[in-house]
Amino acid sequence: MYQIWLVRDNQESNGGTFEVHNGKAWTFVRADESITSYSEMFITVEPAGGNTWPGGPRVMSGALSGATTAGLADRQELLGLLRSED
Repeated sequence: MYQIWLVRDNQESNGGTFEVHNGKAWTFVRADESITSYSEMFITVEPAGGNTWPGGPRVMSGALSGATTAGLADRQELLGLLRSED
């Protein structure tokens, strides 16, 4: 199980969990605030059901300095990809 963490003012908050199947994964990040208010995100490996605090190894991280919410074109592309998986 993988878990997303969002960082704002050096405080981590849970962004949700997801699983990978055949090397592929899609997930939606659940944030308490607008994604633009966070400075960083990272992903850890956590036990099934997730964790209340990051405990597993980090497998990915990145700055969110230019983060924006998804626009209409991005949403349409995602819908198309989700439909092609059916």
